[in-house]
Amino acid sequence: MTRSKQKMTMRQVEDALNTIAERQNQIAHLLQNLLQEAEKQNTIMLNLLIDLDKIEVIICPSCEGVINFPTMKGLERDTHCPYCQKALDSNQQTLFGEEE
Repeated sequence: MTRSKQKMTMRQVEDALNTIAERQNQIAHLLQNLLQEAEKQNTIMLNLLIDLDKIEVIICPSCEGVINFPTMKGLERDTHCPYCQKALDSNQQTLFGEEE
């Protein structure tokens, strides 16, 4: 594809910018839909794990953030809070689920 050395008119520039804006809106809408679906799937998975008693809920002693740990073979428990990044010690307050 060869590029013309002729400058674009203002109308062509406006049309190109409008096309870009429309595509950005389409992408934003698609991403919003994907995020909503991912949130829905995460909620389903969390509730399923809770029903199967395969989740441990911990409250971070530093920031009081609520952290969900799956208690399944092959998954290691996090050692740091995902919210404040401080180390989680073994003396956490457990809401429900298995305690180690």
